[in-house]
Amino acid sequence: MNEFSQFKNQEQLSKDIFQLFQNGIEFSDFKIIIKSKKETVIHAHKAILSSRSEYFYGLFRSKMKESQEGIVVFTDVSPEIFKLIIHYIYTGIIDINLNNAFEALISARKLLLDSGIINFLTMFIEENIQLENVIDILAISSRLNYQDLYFYCMKFVMVHFQEIIHSQRFLKFSANDLNFLLNQPNFEIENEIDLFYLLLKWVQFHSDSTSQSDVEMGEETNNTREAFSQFIGKIRFCDINPVDLQKIQKLKLIPNSIMHDILEFSHFIQNEPYSKRIYELKQKYHQQNFAIFQSRDCFSESSIIKGKKKYSQKLKNWIKKPEFFSSMILGYSAKKDGFCGKSFHQKCDNSGRSLVVIQTTNGSIFGGFTDVGWRRTTGNNFWIKDENAFIFTLRNIQKTEPQRFKLKKSKSKYSILYRDYHGPSFGGGDITIYSSSSNQEDLFDTFYSDFGYTYEVPSQIEDTLQKAKIFLAGSFDNWKIEEIEVYFEKQNF
Repeated sequence: MNEFSQFKNQEQLSKDIFQLFQNGIEFSDFKIIIKSKKETVIHAHKAILSSRSEYFYGLFRSKMKESQEGIVVFTDVSPEIFKLIIHYIYTGIIDINLNNAFEALISARKLLLDSGIINFLTMFIEENIQLENVIDILAISSRLNYQDLYFYCMKFVMVHFQEIIHSQRFLKFSANDLNFLLNQPNFEIENEIDLFYLLLKWVQFHSDSTSQSDVEMGEETNNTREAFSQFIGKIRFCDINPVDLQKIQKLKLIPNSIMHDILEFSHFIQNEPYSKRIYELKQKYHQQNFAIFQSRDCFSESSIIKGKKKYSQKLKNWIKKPEFFSSMILGYSAKKDGFCGKSFHQKCDNSGRSLVVIQTTNGSIFGGFTDVGWRRTTGNNFWIKDENAFIFTLRNIQKTEPQRFKLKKSKSKYSILYRDYHGPSFGGGDITIYSSSSNQEDLFDTFYSDFGYTYEVPSQIEDTLQKAKIFLAGSFDNWKIEEIEVYFEKQNF
């Protein structure tokens, strides 16, 4: 025998409460008037409205005119949409489609309905965002400050930007939305010169003052120059080739002083890539919050990865720290700074999280990532623990796809190695670079890879120790280094 039981009949409860609404004026104590093309009157019940809507709860507790007279008037919503909302208030059920979801969301938010319906409507809209409607939804969510939906639209735009720019939809961006998009650290475009002309086209569309013939003759009006100025700091001129820069100069859109620096930077990049002047110009415009000399290819200074999008995308996916890549610099290059422990530690010690990329003379490309970076240790403990560290291969003689290898949990205390005469070394021998003389000023001359001691080996070689030893560099210790590059965030530079 059951001493306790429970009976639920929520469906009938919902029907009965809605029947109360459908009875119209009978038992109602409040009137809602919708003024659109024609006036619509809805008879409702304060108790139900106040229990389901914070807007009505606040209204009825106040001494406002609407509360005293028992009437509220809405002029910014259609009768059809409001009836949908009222149906939800009385029953907890709403039927929507692509044509009415956004208006329903606006009304639900205005009436301060529960988070469940807000989230449902928002997710429905997100799931139905397409190239044809994303700019419109972006604009509305921006105007109404719907941040979650706005950021979702922005992510969609960034993924599909190449498709958007090949249509007239691009011209529908507002200036604020366009600037916000260009400021995103993970915004990408295939060719920077295309972005320049897209922005010029957008300016012309929104200003009506400049004809295409004016552009071709290099006779841009002051209005066009002024409107275009908001975008100058967002264009990565360092990614535009010298021939196209000359064409841009003829348009006279860029102030002379800035254009002079752009051409000077281009000259040094082409002819003296390690010139101090390059860093002076970068610093000058970084202080002005101009990104004109910050390449969208975060490996633009790399002799190993530059232009290899497959590799750079893999590294971004593995590290999952967009802020790292947006502020990353090449802090150490063995070719430029020296193949010795002294040079490496002078450049890299206490620099924080670091990415190491190594290329051997046989073409292998591998390296590692550490969240803590290199710092001097005490006593005889030469290892630094970093549970987020990993090593990777981008290219190897086995011709496998790029892979990442995580730490063995039991060996995490051996994550990275610090010694004065060592280069960037990972694990208890997994990647080891040092000078056999133990003198930090002597060149690196000893390299070996005892892969598998500290970091997990891939499944295809886990049964063969010898295969692991040659997996990264092509051999255990018979390999030479072509280049070592270490990247870290510029605030630590």
